[in-house]
Amino acid sequence: MSAIMETTGPPAWYKMHKKPKHLPPSKFDELKAAVAAIRERHDVEMIILFGSHARGDWVEDRYEEDHVTHEYHSDFDILIVTADKKSERNVAYDNDLKDALE
Repeated sequence: MSAIMETTGPPAWYKMHKKPKHLPPSKFDELKAAVAAIRERHDVEMIILFGSHARGDWVEDRYEEDHVTHEYHSDFDILIVTADKKSERNVAYDNDLKDALE
């Protein structure tokens, strides 16, 4: 997702060359870590960010009501594109990857 990250799969034109301007450094670091975890475990064609973080309208909300603290944080919505069905199944059922992403 970034020119900074090493990748083996896609050609150079798939890579983003600039950090998304609407993501603050902390969010970009989280995204970089997620992409790195995926790429460490699987050779994927492409990783696409969509949803609220891609649009720039994610939510990080914390409030207290009746002495109870409530929090809501938007998650990253990502699509992992694989070259074939076998690779797709490997990513979909990789519990180690799921644990790393959590």
